[in-house]
Amino acid sequence: MLPDLLPPLAVVLLLLAFDLQNAFVPFSRVVLRPSGRSTRDYTIVIPLFGDPSYWRNRHHLEPYKDRVLLACNIDTVAMAEFADRVEAEGWRVFRSWDDHRISPVQTLAKALSVIDTTWMMRLDGDSYPEDDFGKAVAAAEDADADLCSVKVLPSRRHTVAEHLQGVEYDLAMRSRHLRPWATSGACMIARTEAMKAIMRRHSMWFFGEDIETGVIAEQLQMRVRHIDFVVYTEVPSTLRELFRQRKGWWAGHFQLAVLNIEQQLRFPALAVYNLCLIYILFEGKWHDIFVYTHVLPTLILVYTLMTTITNWPVRSRWLIAFPYYSLIQVLVMPPVGAYYYVRTRIRWKRPGRYRIEFFRTRPGAPRMVRPLDFKGRLVRYAWHAAFIAAILSPLAVLIAGIELL
Repeated sequence: MLPDLLPPLAVVLLLLAFDLQNAFVPFSRVVLRPSGRSTRDYTIVIPLFGDPSYWRNRHHLEPYKDRVLLACNIDTVAMAEFADRVEAEGWRVFRSWDDHRISPVQTLAKALSVIDTTWMMRLDGDSYPEDDFGKAVAAAEDADADLCSVKVLPSRRHTVAEHLQGVEYDLAMRSRHLRPWATSGACMIARTEAMKAIMRRHSMWFFGEDIETGVIAEQLQMRVRHIDFVVYTEVPSTLRELFRQRKGWWAGHFQLAVLNIEQQLRFPALAVYNLCLIYILFEGKWHDIFVYTHVLPTLILVYTLMTTITNWPVRSRWLIAFPYYSLIQVLVMPPVGAYYYVRTRIRWKRPGRYRIEFFRTRPGAPRMVRPLDFKGRLVRYAWHAAFIAAILSPLAVLIAGIELL
């Protein structure tokens, strides 16, 4: 019986080792909490492209109207007319003529040239804050940060798809206490000069362009933090819409984990998870599903229990369904995302390779904004080493057990 359990148990142990990181969230030192002080020294940049209907947070932004910049890609007649109309209504508009195949981040990069505030905030057209944006910016300012992720949550939790994504977002936002560089396009806050430095190294690839911002900031050794500030965003309301969205997300995941594999080595924990569990062991997961079906319920029960314990502050009844939702994604979406990436690359003729090197920036690259001191680097590498040891230790025990049997 024990030998039969070893292969699937090894996979579960790897999953648990990664997911149990959230147990260390209370000890994170990169989380900023607004103190109540506010500031007006910031500009909210909203990249808009393709269809004016994507701008759905207008009424939430009325109080910030004088600090909003609509960065419009007017490559269509509808977008050009939209830009003229909202500008006549008093909104500040930046116009750019960009190829529709490129990322909206290119329009954002161009819009940075007209920003005269110390801070800027990238915001999606369907996202809005729970509290005053100025308090979040003030928290970043007080901490002398360069780039900050925020807590992004679904604006609705009514349908099955929305509830499942709600759990997914809750868990992901807790993990940002440990990985603040996992920035979201829904909202991120940065020093304007820091964002300019990041954009000069950005690949401008569409899928995964938001997290690439955080990866570049880490490579430039900026001070990256997470602000405990809630921003709500729209999520797909049906499973069909969810699948369509996740095709793009997994294409971006493939771009980061496989195409830019050397950048994964900068984050050893994610490298083990993304390369080993998602892609290298992809066929093995399907094999274990059919061969070890009799132990699958027990393993899912253990996984559910441990996930609930380590994420107790965001517990809900939908957390029970999350392991099945997660399992379906890792079994189905990796090849779908890979195919979608290849198809998009052929059609767009853009590879999506990061324009940064692993060890240092290339000649002529932007100067590092703020390098880490020796102590900071030591703490970072010690954390990665401890995590890898936590993963390899149970595997070593399993291998020893196999040899004894």
